Amino acid sequence: TSVAAFASPAATAGQITHLSGTLAAKRADGTSKLLSVKSDVLEGDTLGTERETYARIKFADGGEVVLRPGTQLKIESYSYEAAKPESDNILLSMFKGGLRAVTGLVGKRNRGKVSFQTETATIGIRGTHFGALLCQNDCGGVPTTGGQPPANGLHVDVTNGAITMSNRAGTVQINAGQF
Repeated sequence: TSVAAFASPAATAGQITHLSGTLAAKRADGTSKLLSVKSDVLEGDTLGTERETYARIKFADGGEVVLRPGTQLKIESYSYEAAKPESDNILLSMFKGGLRAVTGLVGKRNRGKVSFQTETATIGIRGTHFGALLCQNDCGGVPTTGGQPPANGLHVDVTNGAITMSNRAGTVQINAGQF
């Protein structure tokens, strides 16, 4: 047997469906790759959008995530098999930037198995369409109604469904129409 027979290739989590600008993936094996439309996104990838870049990922379970410019998102774990709901597990970590997400089948059948982590809170979903923006002195170009950039911290909004946000201080539910 060859050594390659023992290597477990990273599972395909999804595919890039729309891209404007530059999107790079740092693979779990340490290699880096520029992605384009129809590129596969793998479990373990850390995705990074450049300035002016938006990217949409369609995941295997039908969920979608749109990354804003200047975003870093890691696919920590992605496990989905249509016939095995018990194996569902999706964990995405956002280190900087922002995203909009619509949950797929895993979020509909196993809500507790989908979460988004940031340094300040973990976002759990409830059959959801939501947005998250993590500001760390880098949201100067983000428009607000008051004309000032958003304050540093994690900003979320919910279009459909609900999310929970949890950290050491506790858990709060944010419903559709709230931010």
